[in-house]
Amino acid sequence: MQTAMTMNVTKKILGPVLLSLLTSVCSAWEAKTVIDTPAMPENPPATWLTYHLAHPGAEGTAMASDPNPAFFWKGRYHLHYIYKHQTGSVFGHVSSDDMVQWKWHPTVLGPTTMGHGIWSGTGFLTKDERPAMVYFGHKSKRNWISYALDDNLDQWSKPHEMLPRNKDGKPMTDMSYFDPDLWINNGIYYGLNGRNRRSSAVMMKSENLKDWDYIGELLHPEFDEEKLGVGRDEDISCANMFELGEKWVLLCISHKLGCRYFIGDFKDEQFLPERKNILPWIQEYSPYALASSDDPPVYLYYKGPAPAIGKPQKDPTHTANFGLKLQERCEELGLSCELVYKGAKKVKHKDATAYLIATFNKKAGKD
Repeated sequence: MQTAMTMNVTKKILGPVLLSLLTSVCSAWEAKTVIDTPAMPENPPATWLTYHLAHPGAEGTAMASDPNPAFFWKGRYHLHYIYKHQTGSVFGHVSSDDMVQWKWHPTVLGPTTMGHGIWSGTGFLTKDERPAMVYFGHKSKRNWISYALDDNLDQWSKPHEMLPRNKDGKPMTDMSYFDPDLWINNGIYYGLNGRNRRSSAVMMKSENLKDWDYIGELLHPEFDEEKLGVGRDEDISCANMFELGEKWVLLCISHKLGCRYFIGDFKDEQFLPERKNILPWIQEYSPYALASSDDPPVYLYYKGPAPAIGKPQKDPTHTANFGLKLQERCEELGLSCELVYKGAKKVKHKDATAYLIATFNKKAGKD
């Protein structure tokens, strides 16, 4: 019998591997292509980090982001990841038998095949050991479940909604749906729904993945805000819940606090954390933490309004607030840092293109 592992187990395998999804430049696809297979060029530029997994996308149209459903299935590691395709948000798909050399599969999960864009979710095995995934359907306002139809994971079923019923048996259509997770405990499917960036997650359960009953808040009523140092209403996004020994672990991000994990118990069909940690490796990708005096000049561009330090922000790390603090850090180190946002005064360069042209011309001794 083939060994199969869910996303949870695969994450432990992938953990030690430095896996970078880098947007690179390649020739553009035909405008009408719906399902294509990414491919590396025969002679990639010398500047590409080809030891890492790099998405070979068309210039300016294939920005890769979150790694998502992962499986070890029939002797191969499979990884799906979000990238921006001409049709919208899709899941790229790669597989490997050694996690060093990767093969791209056809891009079959996206708006033209699933009826909506594909955003964050997770992979899991059903009770009958069938690979499946749950994800947020971009612009659909719903979470969805789909099932693999072949062993190469190249064919997937038409998705169905993951929609809970309230205690009166009525579908809860007015709830916000966002970043789901799904696991099995004592023969029951449990689903986590992240709601949005400003609310904590909620729980639901099912016997068959189609009929879901609403449980309530993910976090148990005994959640101790003072002990854990975080409010119970803090957002839980990109979540993954799994059992580790005799404890349960919730791995997630907060758009305000960053990556973190909770360790605790699954009590009364809710999660009761006993301790929390912000992942130490957050500093490994934090521009603020990585800035040093020998860095090149920095240009920061924000489409949004001016910084408003001390005032509530929906998504602080993606606002000019962060840009201002990073600029202050750069100036402390003696680095040149230009910050541009809506309404900014004394703007030298209106966008990144103008900045790069001016900077490179200056280095080349041109006007």
